[in-house]
Amino acid sequence: MKLPNIEHDTKYGGLTLTMLGYARLQSDETAPDTKPDLPMVNRMIPLPVHDEGRVLIAKEKDTRNSMADGGVVNPAFEAVDKLQGSGNTWSDTSSENNKEDTLSSRTGRRGNDYTDNPMKRVPGATHLNTESKDLKMPPTEKDKTSTMKSWDVFRVVPRGKEKAADDEYYNVFRKIVKVFVGIFLTVIVLLTTIFSKSALLLITSNVYNNVTLQCERLSEKDVTKCVRVPPDQPVTNKYIFSQEVVVRWLWALLMVVCTPYLFTFIKCFWRMCFKKTRNPTVKVLLPVVMVETMHTTGICIFSFYVLPSMDPIRGLMLTFGIGLLPSILKMFDKQSEDGKKWYIVLLDTAAVLAQLSVLVLWPVRNIIKKENYEEAWTIPVSIILISIGWWENYVNRFTGLGAFGTKLKAFKHNVRRMRTKLYIITSLWKVVLTIALMSILMSGGKMSCMRILYYIDSSAKDCPHLVHDSLKHDRVWSTNYYADPFWVALMQIFSCLLCYQCAKTACKIMLQVVSFSLPLMLAAPLMAGLFIEDCEAWKTTNLKSGLMPEYMYWTCDIHGVSRGFMNTLIMEYYIPVCIAWWLSFMWVTFHIWLPRVERLVQTERLFVQPLYCGVMLEQSLILNRRRDDKDRENRSSEKRKHYSGLDYLKGPYPTELPLTSRVKVRREETPMIYVCATMWHETEKEMIQILTSLFRLDNDQCARRNAQRFFDVVDPDYYEFEAHVFFDDAFDAHNDDEYEYHVNSFVKQLVLVMDKAASKVHRVPVKIGPPTKYPTPYGGRLEWSLLGGNKLVAHLKDKVKIRHKKRWSQVMYMYYLLGHKLVSQPLDARRKQVLADNTFILALDGDVDFKPSAVQLLVDRMKKNEKVGAACGRIHPIGMGPMIWYQKFEYAVSHWLQKSTEHMIGCVLCSPGCFSLFRASALMDDNVMGKYASVSTSAKHYVQYDQGEDRWLCTLLLQQGYRVEYCAAADALTYAPEGFREFYNQRRRWSPSTMANIMDLLGDWRNIIKINENFSFLYMVYQLLLFASSLVTPATIFLLITGSINAAFPALDLIDSLIINSVPVAIFLAACFFLSSEWQLNLPIS
Repeated sequence: MKLPNIEHDTKYGGLTLTMLGYARLQSDETAPDTKPDLPMVNRMIPLPVHDEGRVLIAKEKDTRNSMADGGVVNPAFEAVDKLQGSGNTWSDTSSENNKEDTLSSRTGRRGNDYTDNPMKRVPGATHLNTESKDLKMPPTEKDKTSTMKSWDVFRVVPRGKEKAADDEYYNVFRKIVKVFVGIFLTVIVLLTTIFSKSALLLITSNVYNNVTLQCERLSEKDVTKCVRVPPDQPVTNKYIFSQEVVVRWLWALLMVVCTPYLFTFIKCFWRMCFKKTRNPTVKVLLPVVMVETMHTTGICIFSFYVLPSMDPIRGLMLTFGIGLLPSILKMFDKQSEDGKKWYIVLLDTAAVLAQLSVLVLWPVRNIIKKENYEEAWTIPVSIILISIGWWENYVNRFTGLGAFGTKLKAFKHNVRRMRTKLYIITSLWKVVLTIALMSILMSGGKMSCMRILYYIDSSAKDCPHLVHDSLKHDRVWSTNYYADPFWVALMQIFSCLLCYQCAKTACKIMLQVVSFSLPLMLAAPLMAGLFIEDCEAWKTTNLKSGLMPEYMYWTCDIHGVSRGFMNTLIMEYYIPVCIAWWLSFMWVTFHIWLPRVERLVQTERLFVQPLYCGVMLEQSLILNRRRDDKDRENRSSEKRKHYSGLDYLKGPYPTELPLTSRVKVRREETPMIYVCATMWHETEKEMIQILTSLFRLDNDQCARRNAQRFFDVVDPDYYEFEAHVFFDDAFDAHNDDEYEYHVNSFVKQLVLVMDKAASKVHRVPVKIGPPTKYPTPYGGRLEWSLLGGNKLVAHLKDKVKIRHKKRWSQVMYMYYLLGHKLVSQPLDARRKQVLADNTFILALDGDVDFKPSAVQLLVDRMKKNEKVGAACGRIHPIGMGPMIWYQKFEYAVSHWLQKSTEHMIGCVLCSPGCFSLFRASALMDDNVMGKYASVSTSAKHYVQYDQGEDRWLCTLLLQQGYRVEYCAAADALTYAPEGFREFYNQRRRWSPSTMANIMDLLGDWRNIIKINENFSFLYMVYQLLLFASSLVTPATIFLLITGSINAAFPALDLIDSLIINSVPVAIFLAACFFLSSEWQLNLPIS
């Protein structure tokens, strides 16, 4: 009978993807089933998997002999080749058939369809088995006491299970959190939108000159408990607000209008201080100022004239008409070279007609009835002027406006490039213009009313838009009446900010439809229903919510007449027509329901203008959301030079490496990640840690690939990867002319721990097929096919043949992967440029531990901004001992906080090589890799080039204009020095390199500010202050210790304390000049 396949399941999007048919034992297929009717236990049957000392060794032909027949034999692999003829075997009771079965099983796994090992038996290549006697680690007590028998298939395994961050429970928890976050953002956006618009209409309702209060008299001059009542309600003791109270409501309304302008100024000014921004030209500045002036004028007329003169329901409905100009521009947008469908043209035309009806319906009604002529001109003028402010989002590539459209596109491009400084100027201008327009509109140009407005006088008559004595009612005021308007304004401003931040977050985390589009579109209909219900209840029973003072309420009358309020709105103002207005506005902004943007995209690619409009909050967010997420600014001229600069890369070039035979699902835009780790003398624990990370990545990539190939899953995060390990000093010591030499024990250890790492990740015993070995000019190369079909290559460097140390390993893999493999592809220069932009190198240390999600976050950083040349994650030091405790604190301060600060105010200066992602096109740019491969020729070069290679590579990227970013959510763990000697050697390399590279940046600050938009003069000043503080830190500590000695021992004066403190310093300085490094390290320890 046959045992069922043992499979490992990987959950991906609710689909079970079978990665690996792990093993199959075959016996006599004709054996009868003795009990066919009994129920079967549906569980995996564990096959025996044995440790290093208990592995079944198959008798195979010596591969060295086969190599000698047709290829070159590298004697360096002699030690690992010995496994072919020796090693532990099964007990003498095992038959030859069992041995053959085991060998075929292992061979079958090696040739599995999912691995598809392309390495054929070519000259110069041979398979390397891992069960060599020379490769075994020292036997454990368990190995010494156990005797392996062929029938001994039962085992005792630990029940503990690795708690991986990507396991099933974590994925379920993450989905639950995402659902709750989506619900939370939806509710917050909806509630803040309703609250902000309600607060705005409450302010405008109290500016209304028909506000009538009913108060209880305490005396002839004092009243208490004022309640707002309909102006036509027959009540006694009617009062009105004093002019001072009304003026405060006007200033509160001014705060609501102007605060977003001030926020825009602060945001743009901050960016100008810490980023490189373009200076606006007069040809761009003047049209922008003109457009913003018209938009601000419309906002002022609508806020100070239209809204205070009408009820909140009509005011709310009028906001749907500000899409007039966008609807016209959308009608001329062809969307593609082939044009639009006929039904889309029909809907665009209907939307324009509906938007035009907003301008004419109520003004024409007022003209016919010969009443409220102010509304007849303020409504259409204000709506037309407001709609002009959102022209930019509706001028795109396929505009049908002809030559005028071409000029608009060029103007739009210039505005985007100069937006920061343009909006610094225009935001201040809009604040000044709003104050001036408010003063003119509310005073009517009369100086007496102007004096009231600015608190010079307490009252005046004949002010057209302020309460005056012609109403023949007494006026009331109190300290609460003076303060409450500003509290309402502050709450409205806060709710707008919160709504904007939550809406932006929803778009960035790809919850736009449910948490941005839906609540913003539903807010106005819900508010209209609430206003209708509240006004009807308030008129009949004076029932109020109790959440605000009784003297404050919305206007529930039409020009002083509250009787038949809803009937008047329906019969005379045709409120049901507003449904068409709402639908037309939804069609004009239909792009918000079809987002096409990646995760965590920059705010500039989400919204056209920097912030929002305080009066039209939801409308501004909707109209401001970019219609074309791919309509980004063209690459800079330096970036475009790559196309012409890559003409010499036309290929095709022959390559000696066999290509993988697996089916490719990668497109040119699909990220290709070359995982490059550098190793030296890592321990077994450290090797298992990084191999575990690589197997996790292989597992994740295989699941994504199979989901696309077999289940038609559209995965926006799909990537491909190839792992390379560059092993420094991989051979035993030998001379250059020696032929007989061998790999060292660390290479043997790497081969041995491969199965352990794979079994740890897949949680079932796994046997990795033996690697294929290649002799190379630099030493040798071992290639594995991982379980997911990806490749792992170990490059064994011989320090006699090639430069060793980390920098030269990085130079080696960058030249090999980028200068050879990428350039040698038979593609034109443009396609190679696209591939280079989407090819990344993940630089790792030989002991790092990370999850695939961390890599994906770094890739997201690269997708967000094409000018990002490198991105680093948050490094967590691990280990044991006091030195680790200290480094945990140091990493939190010096790495996490400092890099976060640099990321926000400028640019990260160093991306650590233990876990960083580099863009291939950035590394291939001029003055980067060519200069990084320079040989040190002076003391300065030795310090800057060789002592801190990661920081120097980032310095070259920064000097070329690229940005280095920090992603705090991408966590990685690495072993930190546990002893003082190792720690001191590490910091003795890092500190001088840091100082040298910062000096290099500061010395070239003019060119860097000119080339790199992430550097500004203030940011360079910040770095100069940090540099100066680093220089004076030793002296500061010296003085602190001197003062401490003087404080602890009052008998000693400061001079004596200074001399005592100088003795150990002088001894150490002398040791640095005259003693070796070994003695220098022994001095602090002793």
